[in-house]
Amino acid sequence: SVHGMLAATYKAVKMTSSTGSITQAETSLIKAQTVDAVTAMGVNLQCAGNLFNSIAVDGIETGAGEKPNIGGNVLIKDQAAALSVAINRKVTGDISVENLLESGTLANQGNFSATGKISLTSKGDLTQAEETTLSAGGNVLLASRLGAMALEGDVSSASGDITLQSAGDMQTSATLAADGGVELASSGGAMTIGGDVSSSSGSITLQSAEYMQTQGKLAAADGNVALASTDGAMTIYGDVSSSRSDGSSSGGDITLQSKGNMQTKSKLDAANDVEITSTAGDVSIDGDVSTGTRVPIA
Repeated sequence: SVHGMLAATYKAVKMTSSTGSITQAETSLIKAQTVDAVTAMGVNLQCAGNLFNSIAVDGIETGAGEKPNIGGNVLIKDQAAALSVAINRKVTGDISVENLLESGTLANQGNFSATGKISLTSKGDLTQAEETTLSAGGNVLLASRLGAMALEGDVSSASGDITLQSAGDMQTSATLAADGGVELASSGGAMTIGGDVSSSSGSITLQSAEYMQTQGKLAAADGNVALASTDGAMTIYGDVSSSRSDGSSSGGDITLQSKGNMQTKSKLDAANDVEITSTAGDVSIDGDVSTGTRVPIA
């Protein structure tokens, strides 16, 4: 456990716990260029005064050459202009990383895998490196409070929801797949969804302040799909579905709303209703639209 100040400005700090976890006291801080943490049971470095530019977390290696999972949570808080994080072993627990600096950015290096939740938040831009994966057993939260978001790798939740929030533009280029719901919001910018988005048992909700474009498939097997561009146009290139192809789920509605021109280029397939609205532009439907049959309940 770290007590007081651990200062190695412009240098590296290495911490190892071969049987337990790595922690720091509430009043302590770590000041370094890089931090390397090797742990058997987890990392808890959440003091607001921490100041390091990168951190790499890894698990132990046994005498037999085995590389077991990290047996607890990995929880990190920092104040860096540009924070880079690597977690090189699967985590049996949660992963939480937060950059508290007003304009501080956050980027992953390599894959993140946790049996619990994954939460990555920053006040500046948040980015996911190309061809990396964020894989959680529970909920996934990725948030840029004051900046933009660009994700270039797959994000998945085996039993929870995926939530993406950005104050500026949001861009994804790979797959978002959740057992629960998927909710994306760019409160002050445009949204470009380049990969497929799927939900096995929840709904898919996309909301942008400006122009929205989707290129991959949007598929909610057992819920609604709702897209809204509050002050811009919308172009839908990929198929949108709120039903299972075999009809084995109740499915839901598809709702598309924009303030500018609305274009759909592919198929809209809803178990129930399809609603398309543009409050200040034209609507162009260039693909098939399929709706379900409602049966009144006596």
